[in-house]
Amino acid sequence: MYPDWWERLCEHWAKEEVLKMSSQNRKNRYTGGHAHHTSGSWSIAMHRQIMVIENGGMPVSKLEVFNKTHTRNGGTGEFVSERAKRTVEGFKKRLEEAGDKQIDPHLAWVQEVGGRNRGRYYGLTGIIDKAKLDELAKSMPDCFGKKGQRQKFTQEQVQQMINQALQGLNETWEKKFKSLEQSVRGAPLLGVDPEHVLGSSAAGEGDQEDQSRHHDAPDSQQGESHEDDDEEVVSTSV
Repeated sequence: MYPDWWERLCEHWAKEEVLKMSSQNRKNRYTGGHAHHTSGSWSIAMHRQIMVIENGGMPVSKLEVFNKTHTRNGGTGEFVSERAKRTVEGFKKRLEEAGDKQIDPHLAWVQEVGGRNRGRYYGLTGIIDKAKLDELAKSMPDCFGKKGQRQKFTQEQVQQMINQALQGLNETWEKKFKSLEQSVRGAPLLGVDPEHVLGSSAAGEGDQEDQSRHHDAPDSQQGESHEDDDEEVVSTSV
């Protein structure tokens, strides 16, 4: 059985104005002049971890992650923006022009997207970021071999990535639920008419009055019967 707050949230999400706002926000995400992504509430890094797990522990390329999170239908449809399409085409062209020369894919991507924007690299936030890569390399040094090598992750490392992904997902949803719970806390019960509640309260007070009168009635009637007896006694004596 679901808790009361969950039922309230479901009723809140089912409201016409909330559904209308959700629909409008969805349209806004797919319009405008800047690039978008299809990663949803998951981070790009979390998508990469899931893709590695689905790939049997084998690493996936930055381009595969970008295609997965910037095309429709789970990476099989068209790009969500012209910028995403141009970025992929330019990145591939740089790798082709390099030919047999060893070129760092990170450097090629940075050159294509024009460096950092507000401290982040376009398209691969949390993956191509050098600081995060260095931190990951320290925690799992065996996963980073020489250039050009595709090294398999061990079962322990895959399990570690699964745990990290699940932990991040749980923390994300926990924050969302807490925020929603705070927004509906203190609100009146959904689906209950306040006038009906007031009417029920007034009716309850009326019932209490009737009951009080009912309890007092036998005493008054008994008093009246005594008065009648007194009158009969007086008339008899006369």
